[in-house]
Amino acid sequence: MHCGSTDLVGRYTTPIMLALPFFIATAFVVVLMAVLGLKHKSEGSETEKNVAHPLNVSRQLPNSRVATLLLSALLIIFLFNTGAQLYKYHKADAYYTFQTSGCTIAPREYEPLITYLQQENIHFVWASMWIANPLLFRTQSHIIAIDPRLADANNSRIPEYTHAILKANNPSIIELVGQGTSTTHLLKKLDQQGITYHTKRLFASPGVDMLVITPSTFVSPNISNNLDAWFRGC
Repeated sequence: MHCGSTDLVGRYTTPIMLALPFFIATAFVVVLMAVLGLKHKSEGSETEKNVAHPLNVSRQLPNSRVATLLLSALLIIFLFNTGAQLYKYHKADAYYTFQTSGCTIAPREYEPLITYLQQENIHFVWASMWIANPLLFRTQSHIIAIDPRLADANNSRIPEYTHAILKANNPSIIELVGQGTSTTHLLKKLDQQGITYHTKRLFASPGVDMLVITPSTFVSPNISNNLDAWFRGC
């Protein structure tokens, strides 16, 4: 499980699971009120009958038994639901707790990446939107990061930023790669075109690194499958 279609069910069922105890309580309270309402309505007529026929008192017992069973069932279901959620929280991987299901391999920590980009005076970056958008937000747009798949300035989220990076001399490229990967299709493409570059590898998530590529010249965002922006669905 990595990106894209990951956890399509979970994103919808999680809110329901959080509200489930309230739904359960509401359902049982409604039933309980209905049972008690019927009992209350029948008390007037039953009282007179019970005076004449004391044995009819036992007929009221089923109502109280039903109420007790409903409350017991409510308590059992509530405890089971709470226990199941606590167990799932205990078994969950803490690293992915706050990761989006859209791209679970996206970096959780951006400080090392931002520090490196600032040290190298890199202000323009091509990167998957799962990296680009957090960079824009965390640096308050001091680092302009755009997804190469959205390089059409007319259809981009912020056209001004897209125009700016298209006019930059040599925007850097950030791609997600598997740890231990020595080269990528994009690097091979740059070698074929005789474009020199230097790279920096940074940790992204378990088993995945961010490869920061700084070419010596402008590289079209259309080469090598949109600068290898696609990686495991991200």
